[in-house]
Amino acid sequence: MPAPSSDRVRRPASPRPADPLASSRATALVVAALVATVAAVLAPVLGARAIGLDDPQIVVANPLVRAPGWEGVGRAFAEVLRPSSMDAYYMPLSMASLALDAVWGGSASNLVPFHVTNLVLHLVATVLAFVVLRRLVGSTAAAALAALVYGVHPVMVEAVASAGERKTVLSTALAFACLVAHGRVLDGGGSRARIASVALFALALLAKPSVLTLPLVLVLLGPGPWSARAKWVEVAPHLALAVASAFISSASVRATWEFVAPPPLDPADLVLKALWLPAHYAGLWLWSARTSTVHQPPSPFELSNPVVLVGVAITCVLAVSAWTMRRRAPLAVLGLLAFALLLLPTYGILRFSPTISYERYLHLPAIGFALVIAAALASALRRGHLVLAVGVALVGVAGLAVGARRALEPWRDSVALWTRAVEVAPGMAASHNGLGATLSDAGDDAGAEPRFERAVAVDPGYGDGYYNLGRVRVRLGRPAEALESLERAAALMPGSEAVALQRGLAFNMLGRPVEAERELRRALTLRPDYALAWGPLGVARTLQGDAEGGLEALRRAADATGEPGTRVMLAAALIAHHGPDAESVALLERAIADQPDLVPALNELAWVRATASDPAWRDGAQALAYSERALAAVGGADPGVLDTRAAAEAAAGRYADAVSTARRALDGARAAGDSALVVAIESRLAAYRRGESWREAPRRR
Repeated sequence: MPAPSSDRVRRPASPRPADPLASSRATALVVAALVATVAAVLAPVLGARAIGLDDPQIVVANPLVRAPGWEGVGRAFAEVLRPSSMDAYYMPLSMASLALDAVWGGSASNLVPFHVTNLVLHLVATVLAFVVLRRLVGSTAAAALAALVYGVHPVMVEAVASAGERKTVLSTALAFACLVAHGRVLDGGGSRARIASVALFALALLAKPSVLTLPLVLVLLGPGPWSARAKWVEVAPHLALAVASAFISSASVRATWEFVAPPPLDPADLVLKALWLPAHYAGLWLWSARTSTVHQPPSPFELSNPVVLVGVAITCVLAVSAWTMRRRAPLAVLGLLAFALLLLPTYGILRFSPTISYERYLHLPAIGFALVIAAALASALRRGHLVLAVGVALVGVAGLAVGARRALEPWRDSVALWTRAVEVAPGMAASHNGLGATLSDAGDDAGAEPRFERAVAVDPGYGDGYYNLGRVRVRLGRPAEALESLERAAALMPGSEAVALQRGLAFNMLGRPVEAERELRRALTLRPDYALAWGPLGVARTLQGDAEGGLEALRRAADATGEPGTRVMLAAALIAHHGPDAESVALLERAIADQPDLVPALNELAWVRATASDPAWRDGAQALAYSERALAAVGGADPGVLDTRAAAEAAAGRYADAVSTARRALDGARAAGDSALVVAIESRLAAYRRGESWREAPRRR
């Protein structure tokens, strides 16, 4: 493809020397070497177990990925202006791709299928980048080396290692494929090439709408000046799709916005970002020793800040340099323009995220940097500097490969990933929130709490921090404190069903079921398919004396979620209502089959087998086995589980053991200040001393 010219009448291009690697066989070998090298450098990504920034919403807790099926995929495509599979952005193709990986076994505990697909898509993007670059610079060697720099660069790691960044690697691969197809159009490829170009761009938009400025790059690639009418006519279908995507993105963000309102659009702030961010990203590209999922912008983000001022000055110098070099190095200028245009949608025009820069934002725009490198290498090769050019490029690639391996190290687990984020960006609430969420997911809510406290201290307007702080306080059994944080979260995020759910849980724990029901029904109003709200709603109805209404809600929860914990809640409610029966026992057994170390299910079933008034459900041997597994799961120190163990030992006729275990349970209940449990254990302990097992009173149906 000839280089673009700024002249209204194109000058005849000087003939290029023959490309010694232009044959099909040589090209195939180059592509194979390119793929093998990038795959070898990034291979450790297949063992990454870390959960990245967007992974919880897009993968871990996403209903389309957790329970993949045609119905969910159809809904992802149908929900255009109000997407529920991914709040804020309409990207059904990416969600369908993740659902397919889930069918192949991908899950929060098995990220390998997601990583395999991400790596394959990145390899495809790298090969397509090579094709695009070779068409532009006319040198296989220069294009291959530049594509290699693109493929192994450390800033590419996040997009490949984060399962939720499927949207990034998929949209980039499709965007590069669109560039290849458009190149064929410019070479006279005809209607098939035109249709392919438009279709590939449409698919890229369905993967991630941030590719919407790609048509402007297509215009740059066409012959003639920027203002040539034919160039714009050629990309008119692409522009129409881009406008439609921009409208859909803007509408969907507003329709699913969980905060009070998007912050007002500040033109001056946008201009400042547009002037500072190119220099910031150029710095990341040139020096990527401290890669991280979160980067901290200068504070205050004002021109009076020397860091901001220097960044703006660098961008201006680059712009002036590009203008002066437009005739001597048109391809390098084209690369810088492409970089700037492709980066434009990440400047926060929709104000969806308080963070203004991420490394993954470079995955697509970096093709511009690659073009600058390819143009420089091609020029050096044409001047006969083969050894120097290739040698410098290979040394650079080797250094980048080492950097990529280092960038992959924190992705081994989530704690390492978010610890690195806190080190790189200690002033970002998202860093502390990410580490806190990781600790909480691992069961360390006590360790997570100060991280969330730090997050809201860093940014008092950070709603996610208040939500997570309230959530862990609910789990730590401090509902009154939780409500203080959740009230702040609700004020900042009135459209969040998750906040309403946690408020409902806290009110249930405080014995305020009317208020709990109000919050839980609000959660279901905000999101009618929010299955997690049905279980607590059932508890709230039961606490209000509506046993049948409570059971109905719990049944809906069990049917909708299919989660073991929800089955245990339903089984416990059924047992409390009319005693154990075939349904409740089957629910507990199925929950244990699905999650063998689920303590509530093991403990409940052990209690039933030890204390049921109906002898048909009593089985001392099973009670001992289930209680032993529950004790092992909690480490043997939980008074409630010890109480069940004592009942099981008594049911098996081991009264001396039952007395000893009940004493331990009693000490634990007293230490915990659980007076109701203390009274109950004392009653059972007296029975064991008399050589009697404990029996629950029969319940009427």
